[in-house]
Amino acid sequence: MRHQIDAFNQNISARRAARTASSYSATLAAFADFLDQQYRTGRPTTSDVDSFLARPTKEGGRRAPATRNQELAALRAFGEFATKQLGWTENPTEGIPFLREPPHDPAVLTAFEVRRLFLVASQFQDSIRRSFALAVLALLSQVGLRVHELVALAAYDGTQVRSFSAVTAAGFSLSKYCSATERLVKRPPSTSPTTSANTF
Repeated sequence: MRHQIDAFNQNISARRAARTASSYSATLAAFADFLDQQYRTGRPTTSDVDSFLARPTKEGGRRAPATRNQELAALRAFGEFATKQLGWTENPTEGIPFLREPPHDPAVLTAFEVRRLFLVASQFQDSIRRSFALAVLALLSQVGLRVHELVALAAYDGTQVRSFSAVTAAGFSLSKYCSATERLVKRPPSTSPTTSANTF
């Protein structure tokens, strides 16, 4: 089957983004290795695909739904190519569903970690920088904004309205302490943060 995979790789590299083509190629190489380990010859079956997708990780755990779905997408694309270009009579991925990932809350800091951030900010020697840092942390911890949502807002510094990112660049840098993609705390249900220009 490896020569058929080679034909698919050549086809997909001309039609998909390089990262997608590389990901699909890696998945199909792993699938071919898996079939070799199972002493399987001939065209793969739906059972082969199911077994491959259900294989454990190197640590022995279950694969994340997103990882499984990515692998299934690669195998499905290969199956579609094989039925159209290689004379296969059926796609072995037909009937295998993609998994839906259960919703989960974004990672947030604990109360102890939030208190530590306030403690760090309160120890700044410069009073303006200290006040600004505490105000930023108050917004993040009380409203539930993400860091990137906060810096996208506009701030009035007493003389002009300018972006929060320009203000933070000159003072307190939150990126040293927390990820810009996460919240410090869970956003209250009634809060709807906006990234449009607002004046404080």
